[in-house]
Amino acid sequence: MFSPEVVSQKLDAFESEIGWRPVEHSISEVDEWAAQLSPVFPCDDKGNIYQSRNLTSEEQQFIANERAMCVASCYYFLTRYYWIKAKNRVLRFTFRQGQWILWQMLCWLDAQGFSKQLQILKARQLGVSTLAEGIMLWLAMFVPGSVEQIGSADGQKTQTMLAMLLFAKDRISDLYPWLPPDETRSKRASDRPMIGFEKIGTSVIVQHGAMRGGMGQGSTPTGVHLSEVSQYSSPVKQIDEGLLKSLHAGPELVVLLESTGDASHRSAWWWKRKWEWNRDHYWKGEARMLPVFLPWHTTPELYPGE
Repeated sequence: MFSPEVVSQKLDAFESEIGWRPVEHSISEVDEWAAQLSPVFPCDDKGNIYQSRNLTSEEQQFIANERAMCVASCYYFLTRYYWIKAKNRVLRFTFRQGQWILWQMLCWLDAQGFSKQLQILKARQLGVSTLAEGIMLWLAMFVPGSVEQIGSADGQKTQTMLAMLLFAKDRISDLYPWLPPDETRSKRASDRPMIGFEKIGTSVIVQHGAMRGGMGQGSTPTGVHLSEVSQYSSPVKQIDEGLLKSLHAGPELVVLLESTGDASHRSAWWWKRKWEWNRDHYWKGEARMLPVFLPWHTTPELYPGE
């Protein structure tokens, strides 16, 4: 999944069962293959993608290889197929330093066989949400049976965050229609959006921090990304009594709660108290979430500027 050791184990298991071993392709090789396959999957007048001819055996092998590599390695997916919008440009995702620090923590937890549950106290604009949404999209597209839950402090902020995931998902469908599973359920404009890939049994559930009641009820999320958590309206009911009770710890669980230390909101006490508890008790084995602090200077690509 995340750590090179676990990825290698997954590839070993694949080779043992299927009889061949997936290999990494460079970004330039992926781009060359995408250009070659583009005429095979054109769009009709209604924007629907169809297959214009049979694939060659070499093309079939490449597609099977890329699907298998993306299943085995989140890093491979992020660095080859995850596209983002930044500074009025569309770019293939690359790690900033702050994102890389966070990624190394995920890799360490993965290598230990631990669940990856992190509370991330951070400066603004470090790209934590960008990385987290890439991970949630990867889980939904390549880990069968997974359920992802995402949300921000209110409906508008949540729609902005969801748009990041949807942009990347649609970009993949346009550039690499041979890679992802079919999107079989799409409630994008709803006040309770949901995306589903029913052929592999995955879904993305969207709930925001201004909703009433607990989060995660009626589901068992295996991937969670919540942002601006210090501004949630009722974090005890929504997260402590709702979401956290629906989670089952295990190596496959990924939970990323992130926020700045906004002390002006009436729920900021919960975020502060939760982080301090995790800070004081995680390494004693008495807290479930690894406390992470990413100050502004962890991302010199942005700060301090000229």
